[in-house]
Amino acid sequence: MFKRIVMVGCLVILLAQATFQVVMAQTDSQTTDEAVHVLAGYTYLTKRDYRLNPEHPPLVKTLAALPLLAIKPNLPADFEQKWQDSENFFYDSWRENRYLGEKFFYASGNDADLMILLSRLPMILLTLLLGLAIFLIVWRHFGAIAALAATGFYVLDPLVAGHGHLVTTDIAFGLGTLLTTYAGWRFFGSPNWKNALWLGLALGLALLTKHTAVILGMMLLITAVWIVATNKQAWQQILRGTGIVLLTVWIIIWAGHGFHARSAPPSKSVSQSIQTQNAPDPTKNFEGTSLVDQEQFQLTDEELAATSQEISTFDKHYPTLQPLFKALPGDYAKGLLLLIGHAAGGHDSFLLGQTSNTGWWYYFPLLLALKLPLVTVAALLGLLYALIRLRPKNSFVATAMIFAGFFMLSAMSSKANIGLRHVLPVLPLVMVGFGWLTTAGKHTKEILLIGLVILAATFTLAYPRYLGYFNELAGASDKNYTIATDSNLDWGQDLKRIRSYIDKNKLMRPFVEYGWLGSDALGYYLGDNYRLLSEATPVAGETLIIGATAIHRPDYANLLSDCDGFKPITNGAFICQIQ
Repeated sequence: MFKRIVMVGCLVILLAQATFQVVMAQTDSQTTDEAVHVLAGYTYLTKRDYRLNPEHPPLVKTLAALPLLAIKPNLPADFEQKWQDSENFFYDSWRENRYLGEKFFYASGNDADLMILLSRLPMILLTLLLGLAIFLIVWRHFGAIAALAATGFYVLDPLVAGHGHLVTTDIAFGLGTLLTTYAGWRFFGSPNWKNALWLGLALGLALLTKHTAVILGMMLLITAVWIVATNKQAWQQILRGTGIVLLTVWIIIWAGHGFHARSAPPSKSVSQSIQTQNAPDPTKNFEGTSLVDQEQFQLTDEELAATSQEISTFDKHYPTLQPLFKALPGDYAKGLLLLIGHAAGGHDSFLLGQTSNTGWWYYFPLLLALKLPLVTVAALLGLLYALIRLRPKNSFVATAMIFAGFFMLSAMSSKANIGLRHVLPVLPLVMVGFGWLTTAGKHTKEILLIGLVILAATFTLAYPRYLGYFNELAGASDKNYTIATDSNLDWGQDLKRIRSYIDKNKLMRPFVEYGWLGSDALGYYLGDNYRLLSEATPVAGETLIIGATAIHRPDYANLLSDCDGFKPITNGAFICQIQ
């Protein structure tokens, strides 16, 4: 009877989480990556062509776009032109893709709010499925109370709440990471054909959600080599099973592209191929847009250098990798190349008052300490302590934490430090560990359940700033922009709240610097009741609304020095009066 009550309770809180995510899907405005993901997925479904947004695999984008087939939204007027600009295999058409995404939502006669909600519903389903996977795995191996603790920590995590309804790859990749780790543990424990098939399915789906899932493949390969080296009798079973895994993964990747995709063309020089095939020059700024959109697509000197580095990386690796890429869908292969180039080229990022294009090794550990609730940080430290001290160890939890550690080390070596969401896939593994922790000590069960009560209070007080949540160690919430920005805090999600603030306070044509979504989105939500810094300069007595990320732009330093202080609309958007 007790177990049944706990099971029902876990299912109820997971359904409550899904319901709450539907509410958040309607209150958060579109974040900057969502429009291009949705448009790309819509073209995959309607054109059977995967050229748009190849830097992310197609699974999540296709799922997000499925509900849009029911309403048949209009494509942008200049869609065909930009579509053709994206055809060149060797050209990174991210600017054309983003431009079309914003036009698709806000300048094509479509109901943007309805499109955003519909495309987010499949993401909420994935968030629910991830919670169910955590619950079922922990229930099976550690019991009812453990499942309650693991599920509770998952449901009440602000990072999950902030991203669980967004059309991004992070939650889906978290599900793929958990399932791959679990299937890998089962396979290496018993390398029969059934476990190999399950591992191939899990890894294949993970690779269809995010290209960084290659890290999971590397970890599985290392594990296989280690087992064969330490157990000479297992090598035949491991080898046969690995063949089944690879074949299954290969079929799934092709299935994810409809078994129809262009192949990677031969080339000895990527940079020459860009020029000879008449692709736009990737080092030139995007043209044909409004002033604010030119600003949105403009490359900094560091980004220009990074783009050149990416092309150089393509030149270095592509000829060698061509035989491998011939076996893969061409646009999937292109996405892998973009991943390699992006890792080599870096990305502008901000941390603790510094801006860097090469990142910081401590970026992710620091943000874990500042963005996870303190209860979760304490539980994580307790989990690590228990794994080090206790004998014998639980083999699955040890495997999960090794995989999580390997993933963290890989992330720490990356030059692209633009958000804690990039290590979100380690959280499901940690939640499973929390479930085990309830069984690991005399009073750990009671301590974790008390922690859940505290976490519930933290979660309630954090509403609605889950995406931009920082814990008490970060200090006052209206100063979080001095720590980290981008998808850690300010990612476009507050535009509806900015509109509500303008309406409530009856502001007349304030200056608005909130460039995540472009001028079409600003016009869609604000009408003509705003002005842009790119079109005029505010004078004394006028009002400026600015996003947290834009505060750190060097070209705004003189202007912002005339502000009378930043009054928070949210912890990621501020208003000030020019003096």
